[in-house]
Amino acid sequence: MVGHKRVLLQAEPGRPDRDGYGRLLRYVLLESRICLNAELIRAGYGRALLRFPFSRSREYKTIERQAREARRGLWDKAGPGRGGEERPPE
Repeated sequence: MVGHKRVLLQAEPGRPDRDGYGRLLRYVLLESRICLNAELIRAGYGRALLRFPFSRSREYKTIERQAREARRGLWDKAGPGRGGEERPPE
């Protein structure tokens, strides 16, 4: 999806630049302005971390639910430990 293409790293307004582990907190935008973060969740390759507030939390929660219902990526098999389980509370 990204390969050797350029991306834009976009900060969350009003939020710290780094988390408690020193990781840079950014949205990754492709040249087409598609948000890679959302696309990974949509494809079932990631989960939305909703423990901390951010501007796209509602969108990401909806995208994750849709991926789960469509059994994409990590949600493709039913059963505990196989991605089909309900999301634990954060």
